[in-house]
Amino acid sequence: MTLRVLFITTGLGTGGAERMLVKLIDSLGRRDVECRVASLRDAGTQGIAIRSLGVAVDELRVNSITGFLMAPLRIARMMWIFRPDIVQGWMYHGNLLATFAGLMRPCKCRLFWSIRQTLYNLSSERWSTRQVVRAGAVFSRLPERLIYNSGLSAKQHTAAGYFGDRAVVVPNGFDLTRFRPDQEQRARKRAELGIAPGVPVVGVVARSHPMKDHATLVDAAVRVRQAFPDVLFVLAGSEIDASNVPLVSRIAARELDRNFMLLGEVTDTENVYPALDVCALSSSWGEAFPNVLGEAMACGVPCVSTDLGEARHIIDDTGATVPIRAPAALGAAISGILALDAAARRQLGARARQRVARLFSLDAVCEAYLDCYATKWGTPA
Repeated sequence: MTLRVLFITTGLGTGGAERMLVKLIDSLGRRDVECRVASLRDAGTQGIAIRSLGVAVDELRVNSITGFLMAPLRIARMMWIFRPDIVQGWMYHGNLLATFAGLMRPCKCRLFWSIRQTLYNLSSERWSTRQVVRAGAVFSRLPERLIYNSGLSAKQHTAAGYFGDRAVVVPNGFDLTRFRPDQEQRARKRAELGIAPGVPVVGVVARSHPMKDHATLVDAAVRVRQAFPDVLFVLAGSEIDASNVPLVSRIAARELDRNFMLLGEVTDTENVYPALDVCALSSSWGEAFPNVLGEAMACGVPCVSTDLGEARHIIDDTGATVPIRAPAALGAAISGILALDAAARRQLGARARQRVARLFSLDAVCEAYLDCYATKWGTPA
């Protein structure tokens, strides 16, 4: 009998949690699991990707308190039609609404949550998100499993009142056939972007959001340029373009205009990473298991990251981690990798890919979700 899974997600924009959902649905589909998705917002870029897999995506377009309160009724109606075996919440708002809809019990199904970020400082979140996080603690005894993508996230949420006995950690997974070293693609992408072969390139794929702390990366670039005057920082992500006035102004104020290239949102990230010499993530809160690190490492690119979430565990000795909001340390770590000769950087990148293959394969992650679904709480499958 085919397993049916209904995912209730906060949104489907271009973010790490959303991209992981696409990968999971794709992997589940190859195992004959029938999926459907309800997005509290619109389909976004990742909804398009999910539909391309032949999976239905329902757009609830919740944009008010009234819409939020009515959403469980709409989801319950969807459950009645789809008849899922599993209702899988995805991110805070998705978890909560999946729970409210499940309480109406339009069909016999089991509830699971997926929590995709750390909880360093709740005050950093918007007021509405803070209330949803607090409500999540109250209702966290209802799902059979609280699936975290980070051990630190599980500890932080348990300390914040989330039910700890049903916590399980399943890391993000990566498709090593899509994300892989490719010297031809490296040359092709650099030529496409007008980057000369010998120019050192540092990059990151991260949307415009305060938690990503692009300001620290810009300040670190000042220090990197001192050692590598022709260094180029290639930044991609939603709203990372010329219309981002705070980012562009900060770059200009530090006279780094010729050292930065802003690509905006990209969908072919697997073609961008091979063009980099270093991937540098400067996030200051919120990250649990940054996808960008696993994707870049799978492409054989050494990574430098601020030390939060699982970053240190992901990178281990294949790159470097530094304190948050420490531009000097971030710049020094980037410069240290750029100072290696090409052969040494390739060797470091090869070790990074091997680590992803050993610990964070997409197949293993998919099987871990299926194991959760196959085992009822307290009862062997």
